[in-house]
Amino acid sequence: MNQVQPEERTRLQEFANGWRLLFSSLIGLAFASGMLIYNSMGFAFPSLQEETGWALSEISLGLLAFGLTSAALAPLCGYFADTVGERRIALIAIPSFGLVLLGFSLFGDHSLLVFYGLWVLLAVAGVGSLSVTWTRAVNVCFVRGRGLALGILLMGTSVAAVVVPQIAVFGLAVDGWRGVFRLVALLPLLIAFPLALFLFRIPKTSRASETETARPEYAGISMREALLSHHFWILWFSLFFVTLAFVGAQVNLPGIVEQHGYSKNAAANLLGVLGLSAIVGRVVAGILLDRFWGPGVCFPLLMLPVASFLLMIGDGTGMLGLTLSAAFLGFATGVEGDLLAYLTSRYFGLRSYGRIAGLLFIPIGIANAISPYFYALSLDQTGNYNSMLWVAAGLFTVGAVIILFLGPYPSFDSSERSGATT
Repeated sequence: MNQVQPEERTRLQEFANGWRLLFSSLIGLAFASGMLIYNSMGFAFPSLQEETGWALSEISLGLLAFGLTSAALAPLCGYFADTVGERRIALIAIPSFGLVLLGFSLFGDHSLLVFYGLWVLLAVAGVGSLSVTWTRAVNVCFVRGRGLALGILLMGTSVAAVVVPQIAVFGLAVDGWRGVFRLVALLPLLIAFPLALFLFRIPKTSRASETETARPEYAGISMREALLSHHFWILWFSLFFVTLAFVGAQVNLPGIVEQHGYSKNAAANLLGVLGLSAIVGRVVAGILLDRFWGPGVCFPLLMLPVASFLLMIGDGTGMLGLTLSAAFLGFATGVEGDLLAYLTSRYFGLRSYGRIAGLLFIPIGIANAISPYFYALSLDQTGNYNSMLWVAAGLFTVGAVIILFLGPYPSFDSSERSGATT
């Protein structure tokens, strides 16, 4: 009779103790963060453009303001997560984020400055629900099964990609762009917040046997030491290149699909394909990260979107080709989160995880902000997305290659446990 190995038993016990936190974190990431925005605004913005007469590139500057503000505040979020605690800042941020989103539907004076101001306010309101909050909690709660747990957490972005576009399309049909904002605002208010209130707690068993300073999960290096290491800057630039290529393609997928002669409903379905394939990719990546060297797992997954972008170029790709593009892009999309969450914990430890992850969120926030603008600018200036799609293929290639230079995982403590080979 086969017996469960001690390491596997420990991994199972972690999931038995931490599933509530993991589930509420997944929903928080899906419905109370930028994922909600980037999966819905591609449907709202054309309707807003028709009403206001603004150029799409002007409207997309709202996302620029949102992304840059989030990036600027991310280190502060990490600091408070390390010191005040993840639960407190999440319970403030989630309802605030939803209420500001609801406020967009009341916007009616057609002032670009007011519009941009609302995006800055949204970023400030939701800074406590950035991915840093959720990944720090999961990193603390899981050790042996950390890679799989983070893969499950990051499925929240896949849930958003599957659910939010359908809600956005329905809201658009009911009341144009205002309907989109009203319906998506209900997700943080009525779903994410109640779950966080009742379930988002680090189990006492995760901290019962050892003090925080003695636990190997809290070993690691300081923020200053991280900034002086080559590991930090390799991750910084890889995250920037990958996010810069990906986010604009996701936001503008409805327009890219229309470029090939298909409807917005087809785009919503393809975003669903992207989300479902991302679920598979995250689980597979999570399992592999617990067993193999992280950069070696991430590299081939990050190369898949290169084929996606090449298929999206032009105007004659069939539905099969576009479906494969969405699937490849989705399968790889979780790697961005793995770069930030898993590799940060392995190369820097958890001693200053929140602050280091907050600094590594800056390139993600900057790229989130400027990526949709560059895609929109490509459309405004050339009438299609082709030039930016070529650039995106190159960015993913560079982002994939440079992480191979990270080298083996460092050892912070002689007793530190490791579920993956170096």
